[in-house]
Amino acid sequence: MKRRGNNRKLLIGSWIMLGFLTAGLNGYHLLALMDTPLAGYSDSVRFVDRGIRQLKNLLAAENEKIEAGLNLLSERYAAAEKIKASSKRETTKSSVDPQLEMVAPIALPVLTGILSKWSTNGEVEHLALLDGIVCLEGDRVGDLTVKRISHQGVRLARGGKVWFIEAPEHGYSLALH
Repeated sequence: MKRRGNNRKLLIGSWIMLGFLTAGLNGYHLLALMDTPLAGYSDSVRFVDRGIRQLKNLLAAENEKIEAGLNLLSERYAAAEKIKASSKRETTKSSVDPQLEMVAPIALPVLTGILSKWSTNGEVEHLALLDGIVCLEGDRVGDLTVKRISHQGVRLARGGKVWFIEAPEHGYSLALH
């Protein structure tokens, strides 16, 4: 009888040892698998990574264009402000005869830029930056009325007289042709 109990204990002990051995072996293989570096990325991961890098480069280039355009606009606007301030000083310094003042040439606003956008009804709408003010057709700048804005320039009118201010050269454009 005693022998039977010993065999049973021996069998249970060997199963437990086999379980520990299996767990240890699996643990060893798992650690070995986790420590080895992967051979490389899949094609789809490389494709997405390349697309993200291209998008970053494109955004950086667009940001540089925008900065250059804004710098150009600010330089032109600052120059226009200097001209405007100097012309105001000149007119306040000189005492002009009221009759001569009526025939004196008109000081046209400075056109800094023209923006084209799609309106809600699908037509192209132009906006002009005159003396630092965003204007639409029909708006007034001082005593002048904006009659027409196109990519070529702005047509202004006052009392039956019409003036045309040519559009500045492009410093920046987001035209999608």
